[in-house]
Amino acid sequence: MTDNYKHIEQYIVTVLSGEASSEEILLVQKWINESEANRDYFEKMQCLYKYVTKPSKQDNKQLLFDVDAAWRKVQTKTTRQRKTPRFSYLRWTSYAAAAIIALLVILNAFIPSKNSKETDLLTSQLEVNQTNEPVLVLENGEKISLRKDTFSLQKNYATIHKKDASISYKSDNQETDNETEEVQHRLVIPKGKTYDLLLADGTHVWLNAETELTYPTNFNGDQRKVKLKGEAFFDVAKDAQKPFIVELESMDIKVLGTSFNISNYEEDKTECVTLVSGSVEVNVAQKGTYQITPSEQLSLSEFHQTVNIEKVDTELFTSWKDNKYIFKNARLDDILKKLHRWYDFSVAYEDALMGEKRFSIIIDREDDLSKVLEIISYTSNIKLEYKDKRINVRSEKLLAVSYTHLRAHETLSDL
Repeated sequence: MTDNYKHIEQYIVTVLSGEASSEEILLVQKWINESEANRDYFEKMQCLYKYVTKPSKQDNKQLLFDVDAAWRKVQTKTTRQRKTPRFSYLRWTSYAAAAIIALLVILNAFIPSKNSKETDLLTSQLEVNQTNEPVLVLENGEKISLRKDTFSLQKNYATIHKKDASISYKSDNQETDNETEEVQHRLVIPKGKTYDLLLADGTHVWLNAETELTYPTNFNGDQRKVKLKGEAFFDVAKDAQKPFIVELESMDIKVLGTSFNISNYEEDKTECVTLVSGSVEVNVAQKGTYQITPSEQLSLSEFHQTVNIEKVDTELFTSWKDNKYIFKNARLDDILKKLHRWYDFSVAYEDALMGEKRFSIIIDREDDLSKVLEIISYTSNIKLEYKDKRINVRSEKLLAVSYTHLRAHETLSDL
C-alpha cells in the first residue's frame, strides 16, 4: 500500500462520518477504482460489518447506521480475541473500519463505473431510499441509472430497451433450455417515482413509488417467478404451462393469466392482493392456500396474523397506475401515507385523532400538494399547513360548506 493509502481505513471512516475534505473523498474514490483487489477488499469488509453489527430491519429501512456503536462492538469482539498485548493499533483500525465500511454504499455518487458513463458498481444492498432516480441492478451488482431518456443493450440472451419511464425485455433465444440458470435483475423505484416494466414473457408490470422488483431476464423453468417489495400492478401474460408466481414476505401469489394489484410496504404491516380479472391462488405461510375472484381482496395483517377476504372497489387500489389516487371515505392518515410516496414530506398532528377524520377526494399525480391540502382543509375543521416539507395538522373552526367530496381541482358529484 502506497504512502497515500497508508491510512485508507481512517480516510474512509472520515468520509462516512461526513467530516472528510474534498481531497479525502477523492482519495477514497480513487482507491476503490484502482483495482479489483480493492473492490474485493471492500466487499469482504461489508460482510464483516453485517456479521458484527447485525442491524435490525428498522435500521436498514431508515439507514441510521450507528458508527460509534459498531466501532465499540468490534472493539469488544477483538479485545476478547487478543492473544498477546501486541495487538497493533493499525490492526485494530482495520477491524473497526471493516465494521463500518459497508456504509460506503451511501457514496455511490462518488464511485464511477469502469464500463461506461451510464453505469456504476452497486452492491446488492441498494434500498429504495438510497437513490433519487429509478435504478436497474444487474446480476453482477452493476447498476444502470434510468435517468437517461432512451437506451438499448443486450444482456444474458435478452434485449433491454428503455424509453421514457418504462423498460422492456425481449428474449433473444426463443428456445431457452429449461436447465439454463435464470439471471436475475432488480428494478428499484424511489419515492416520488413510478415505472412501467414489460417482462420477457409479455407480462406488464406497473411499479409504484418506493418499490423494488426482482425478476429474471428470461423465464427458463416450468414457472415464472418474481419477488416484490412495495406495490405493483400486474397484467400477466397467459401461459398455461408456466404459472406466474409473485413472492412476498409472507405469501406467494400464483396465476396463469390475470390482472391484479399487490401492496406489501413494510411500514403498512399488511400484505394485500386485489384481483381485477381472472383468478389467483394465494399461498399464505402457515395459514394455507386461498383462491380469490375478481373484485375480491385478500389481506394479511402482520399484527393479527389473520387472513381476510372481502369485496372491494378495485379502482381505489389500482388508480395509482393511472397517475391518480382515488379516495372514498378514507382516513386522513391513510391519505397522507399514500401521498407521502409521491411527495416528500413529514406529518405532525396536533391531536392524533385528527388522522381518523374521513374524506373523499381524487388527486392527480400532477396536482400541487399545497392545493390538495388547501381543499382538504376547506371541507373540515382541521387545517393542514405545508412548510419546509412538513405538514402540520391542527384544529380550526369549521367553514360553512355542505360538501366533502372533492377533486383536487373540481367538485365531484359521483364519488
